[in-house]
Amino acid sequence: EHFVIDDTHYLIVANSGDSSTPSLSSNLFKWDGTQFVPFQLIPIRAPAVAWEYFEINGTHYLAVASFDSEVFTWDGAQFVSFQLLPTKRARDWEHF
Repeated sequence: EHFVIDDTHYLIVANSGDSSTPSLSSNLFKWDGTQFVPFQLIPIRAPAVAWEYFEINGTHYLAVASFDSEVFTWDGAQFVSFQLLPTKRARDWEHF
């Protein structure tokens, strides 16, 4: 999922690992002018299936679809946990 905050480009990758080593973090990359570089490792509660970026009234959010879904909010420097959402094996999010 690609998104822009304050003219900076970011890319979040949904890591799910494999059956023997599920990944419980996802990589957020930041564009440095020539390439995407690691910026933040976001801890999650279950392997990620998909991420959705959205903005409400100037606040930036990332929602992860997984067995236990979660919404993160931008604190001005990084994404932090905002809200757990009761889902069972969510596959995608759509903001509208």
